[in-house]
Amino acid sequence: FMKRCDFLKARYYLEQASLLSPFNAERLCDLAQVFLDQYQVELALGSFKEALSLDPDLQEARVGRAQCELLLGEANDALKIMRQVRDPFEFASVFNGAAIVAIRAGHFKQGIGLYKTAVGYLVEYPPLMSRVFFNMGIGLWKWGKESLAVAAFEKAVELDGSNQKAKHNAD
Repeated sequence: FMKRCDFLKARYYLEQASLLSPFNAERLCDLAQVFLDQYQVELALGSFKEALSLDPDLQEARVGRAQCELLLGEANDALKIMRQVRDPFEFASVFNGAAIVAIRAGHFKQGIGLYKTAVGYLVEYPPLMSRVFFNMGIGLWKWGKESLAVAAFEKAVELDGSNQKAKHNAD
């Protein structure tokens, strides 16, 4: 049901399964992701924290918690968690995931702000910055800011000439 974007049914079944087996950290992460997809960020954060209490090393829960804290404006808490992330790809993924959630929920300014923050931390990684600008362009396009979207796609191409999707969208 999650793959079909039927989040109400997914939530129902995950909650029922959690009643039968409440100590499954992976299932709690799935439920938290459903909450995120519905932009119920505080519920998602609670589920991710609960999953971490069961399995403190569960990467999916740490990433989800950081995304929730970014969406709730708890930048300091999120950045504490992000300091544990040494891989710049994972760092970009956390910001991208949070931005996608915000944009899908119609919180365009918040989503674009998350992309801008990510770019600031990724200056040493032009190919990653290219991906972030590409995703920012998609968000700007959905927001109805076509000229800014094209500029973001062009910046993505400037940073990484092999980014074919960005070239296509810029054209």
